[in-house]
Amino acid sequence: SISAEINTSGGVAEASLTEETVYLVNLSDSSRVPGRPATTGGGDGITFTPTQELEPNTSYQFNVTSGVYDSSTGDAFAPYTATFTTGSGGGGGP
Repeated sequence: SISAEINTSGGVAEASLTEETVYLVNLSDSSRVPGRPATTGGGDGITFTPTQELEPNTSYQFNVTSGVYDSSTGDAFAPYTATFTTGSGGGGGP
């Protein structure tokens, strides 16, 4: 799975984690990778678990939109992206 650690006053509002607010894009063809967004047990991070194996030697972009919000204040998160490239053996999956 892919994870992002964040600092909030109350944690991530789990209800705000959807396929539209947290997603992974395969940059070689701009397709979205199917998967499940979630929060960590303590609510202090966001995870995304792909439901299929990632392609080897491929660049991906992990995205969190302003549709994700803080569970105690209701404040929207600033949009966040991170780009990474898988190795020759592929990546995480089911």
